[in-house]
Order: sequence, then C-alpha cells, then structure tokens
Amino acid sequence: MKNKFTNIFLFLIFSIVLSSCVTQNSIPDPNFLGDYDPVLLGDVSVYTTNFGSEKANKIEIYFAPRTNMLHLHIKDSINKMNIKLSEANRTFLQEAIISFSDDLNNDRLQNRKPTSKNAYGSSIFSMEWGITGAGHETDEAGILYNYKYLSDGRPYFMIDLKQGADLIMEGAKSPTADIYISPSNLEDLLKMTKQDFLLAVVEELNSNYAY
Repeated sequence: MKNKFTNIFLFLIFSIVLSSCVTQNSIPDPNFLGDYDPVLLGDVSVYTTNFGSEKANKIEIYFAPRTNMLHLHIKDSINKMNIKLSEANRTFLQEAIISFSDDLNNDRLQNRKPTSKNAYGSSIFSMEWGITGAGHETDEAGILYNYKYLSDGRPYFMIDLKQGADLIMEGAKSPTADIYISPSNLEDLLKMTKQDFLLAVVEELNSNYAY
C-alpha cells in the first residue's frame, strides 16, 4: 500500500513538472516577429566628438525581427559599437526627440551645459563593442537624451552614452560617447524607431518570402 501511494505521488509530481515545461515552451515570445536576419533600414548622418573636436560620422540602423531590437552601428574612436534598443528604449527615444523638436520650434532652447538634471530622459540599454566587432557586451549601459549647441552655433539632439559593466571581461566597461544629430536628420531616425514602421518591414519580408 505504501509503495502504491508513493508511486501515485511520484506520478503526480512528474505530471506537474511535465505540464509546466509544456506550458512554458508553448508560450510564444512576444518579441519574436519573424525568423529573419537583421535588416538594414538606412543610415543617419551625425557628429561625434574625438578628443574634444567634432567629427562627421554616421549611424547604420538595422532591425532584428527575431528580437524586436533596433541596432545602431557606429564607429567612435577605436571602437565599433552596436547600440541595441528595445521597444521600451525606443519609446524613451521618441519622447525625447518630440520634446526637443517642440522646444526648438517654440524657441525654448538655451545654450547651456547638458547634464543629467536637464536631460529629456534616460534609460538602460544593451550594447556590444570592440576594435574589430562585438568582442564585449553589456546589458546595463546608460543613455541620456539631451541637446547641445555645437561650434556652428546651432542646437543638436544629443545621445550621451554612459558606461556599463562588461558581461565578458571582469572589470571592463563599455565606452562612453556623445552623438549629435541635426533636427533634419532626426525625422529619419524617429521614423525608423516606430513600431508600426518596423512591423511593416516584417510584413514586407513575409510577402517577399511567401510561397
């Protein structure tokens, strides 16, 4: 009798564990939008600072349907960086761009030093970097959205990258960088961050690969 109850108990435990595994495996990942490699959406002309001087640069923007992440590729100094923006990250960026544009259009911008206190917003993001590619990675880098007047006397939207701990090498941290974008180029960036636009990209891929 004891063995009978023991077997029943073990059977129930096994059934519960098996049911849990099946349930977890059957839950779809909401960020999986399609089994496609990252797609190049375009590039945006920007400025970065190198030893205090402004340098023309560009961001190549990719969309990864498997993870619903926007990848911003840029080379700054010796590092190639891949800034990964989730849908939540992109929402913060969109709100900051809209606030900056509103301040610009209503003559509310002042030539002051950008700080964390007067920033439009901030968030935590993931990033890969390295001299030749993705040799390092962090999931806790900081990002501040602000604006700054550059040497031409005009205000530029500012993406201020803060350091995060390296997941691969103990004691190492991600590089800092300041990226400046003109108001005219912000329109292209804003368009490519919107979820409706990215979903339309996936729909086009689905159509291209339809049987």
